[in-house]
Amino acid sequence: MTLASVARADDGTLRSIEHYLNGLTTVTAKFSQVAPNGEISEGIFYLQRPGKMRWEYAAPIPIVMVSNGDTLVYYDKELSQKTYIPLKDTLAALLVRDHISLSGDIVVDEIEKGGDNILVTLHQAGKADEGGMIMEFQKSPLQLRSLSLTDAIMQQTKISFTDAKFGGAIESKVFVLEEDIRRERK
Repeated sequence: MTLASVARADDGTLRSIEHYLNGLTTVTAKFSQVAPNGEISEGIFYLQRPGKMRWEYAAPIPIVMVSNGDTLVYYDKELSQKTYIPLKDTLAALLVRDHISLSGDIVVDEIEKGGDNILVTLHQAGKADEGGMIMEFQKSPLQLRSLSLTDAIMQQTKISFTDAKFGGAIESKVFVLEEDIRRERK
């Protein structure tokens, strides 16, 4: 199904979701992640649009992921190892864009409505074989509840958000790795 047919069949739900996502300036939320093997981890998610986000996993997981708008830095504290990933190569880039559009380089595969939920299944244009994402929204009031990410081998990771705070100030140092701050002080 193409975006045009999904949009026509859905009476503007996609446009409402785009409007909601574009209205987000900052978000701070707790997250719970269920990995493909069933392992559960938790942490704090920060978003400041455009361009910035941070996924800080709680102990014992030694992982922090930070975006500056161009690059997603995956940092393993235990190994003191950083991996740099072009943000445009990830579906996470959708959340930090200056203008969020569920068309163009994003393909909406399906919209499901049931009860108080809306599920939007999507993938990057030309990259369907690399996986996709399901965004789950609460209908009323419209609010992002979870993300389910599927990789190229069809393994799914689900991330659920709780205690979300919208529109508050977030200190700029949140979007910088602590080791980089310490190095700058020396």
